[in-house]
Amino acid sequence: MMLTQLAFAYFALAIGYNALSQISLDMTGKKFAPTEPAYGLQVMSLVLVIFALRTVMPLWVFLPLFTLWTLSIIRFGVGNHLAGYDPQTYLSKFTWISALVINIFGAVTFVL
Repeated sequence: MMLTQLAFAYFALAIGYNALSQISLDMTGKKFAPTEPAYGLQVMSLVLVIFALRTVMPLWVFLPLFTLWTLSIIRFGVGNHLAGYDPQTYLSKFTWISALVINIFGAVTFVL
């Protein structure tokens, strides 16, 4: 139960980050991170739906999907942001650290 709540907290943080990044892009022409926020919102929404349907989905379908998702978070979410802060691709150090922390939180949650 606690891990489910942590997973939903991760989705809320990730979707919120991308939504705020899209608002920033629309208002100032600058996004929070290198990822296109609209793409991030689409991917996060799809994965959230898959996660929400986990109780009605066969384990042999859900487990490989979420294994791939967890590996993707580690490789792209954590790995790309861990490469370092670049003022050309991040709005600020805060948005860089936020992206990194959100993805580390998600990776740890899904590994557990």
